[in-house]
Amino acid sequence: MADKKWRFEYYDAYDYTGMLAQLEKMAEKGWLLDKVQGDFWRYRRTEPGKVNYAVTHFENYTAHESAPDNGQSEFLEMCASAGWQLVAQQNSFMVFVNYSDNPVPLETDAVTQVETVHKSVKNQLLGNSVTWFGILMLYMISEVVELVKRTYIFVNYPANLFIFFAFLIYAVVIAAQLHSYNKWHKKAVIMAEETNTFLPTKTNRLPFAMVWMVVLVVFIPFITGGMTSPLFLGGIYMALVAAAAVYQHLSDKNISQRLAASSAVLAVSIVVLWFGISLAGDTPIGIKDRDMPVTIQRMGIDTDSYVEDFYESTVYKSVLFDKWECEQSMTDSGADKHLGLEYYIVKSDYSFIMDNLRENYDYGWPQLDAEQWKADEVIASIDYEGGYSYYIAHYDNMMLRFMVSQPLTDSQIEFVVEKLIDNR
Repeated sequence: MADKKWRFEYYDAYDYTGMLAQLEKMAEKGWLLDKVQGDFWRYRRTEPGKVNYAVTHFENYTAHESAPDNGQSEFLEMCASAGWQLVAQQNSFMVFVNYSDNPVPLETDAVTQVETVHKSVKNQLLGNSVTWFGILMLYMISEVVELVKRTYIFVNYPANLFIFFAFLIYAVVIAAQLHSYNKWHKKAVIMAEETNTFLPTKTNRLPFAMVWMVVLVVFIPFITGGMTSPLFLGGIYMALVAAAAVYQHLSDKNISQRLAASSAVLAVSIVVLWFGISLAGDTPIGIKDRDMPVTIQRMGIDTDSYVEDFYESTVYKSVLFDKWECEQSMTDSGADKHLGLEYYIVKSDYSFIMDNLRENYDYGWPQLDAEQWKADEVIASIDYEGGYSYYIAHYDNMMLRFMVSQPLTDSQIEFVVEKLIDNR
């Protein structure tokens, strides 16, 4: 039977009430706190019973080992004289235990207690949160502008939508945390001044749990059409948790060392996960599909001496646009001739996206007979010397980009339109 165990204990930095209740509950089960690493707390086995805990933030804490303790030694001595023993500390956050039946409260002035909490939260959390929130807002504004002006970037690289919405969710979480703390602090100041009591706190875990549940299970796959593999989503989340744990574990190191170590853990985890899933036959970006209605063989191109070396059909779905991308490659037995086919269809109900695509894919190529393609407009760059020929057809809410290693005949165009346009 293990004598120590780690638990993930998620609490807001100012939720003294919730922390104390959890610590006392664990003590009654025979587990005493002995170490804190961020949201991961370590307990050691002991005799079950009632234990009095107290948590606080030391106001004058300094992270530099060479700096004086600014009165921390005197503070701990004063606490010890009242029966309060320090059992765990991380930065300014301290946890004390007292085995007396009716111990003297560690802090008796509610106003000072609220001020101490506010200074600690302000120094350690609010500054970082506000900074990150500002950076995220600037990023999202720039991405929205980019989406409106150059939609084709998101069409060509749908994973950009994943990054955008992931950052959006993070910004919402930060904003919610800032609002929640500000609301509590205002009420706590009034209660402390009027009644000299510390306003009870409570960490609302429901939004935290719901956000990650939606991110991992519903929101990102539905919005972006990318990162749809549940294994990949879960792996990314665990990689983030591992990196955060490493960062917290190296709390005695400087920030650059912690960032370097956690970044390395995150990068290695993602790379290993990415290749692992790819080797297993799935893809982290989009949904692979063997259904490819237009192929080199189905267009009637002679492939007797060729061997297929690449074949892939991928579907992306999002609230902004859907994209269906297909690619096929064949090489002859002498490896000196090549046949290639690549096409994708982008469909969107938003006119600004389709207008943007039409504008950005206007290469000045000659126009073809739009009626033959059943399109509003068709442009093409045709190579009759054995190179690739490109065709771009624009429709009301759809665009087809078709590339093949030889010019299309009228019958092949009719076949392409039937399979890719009429059936859409």
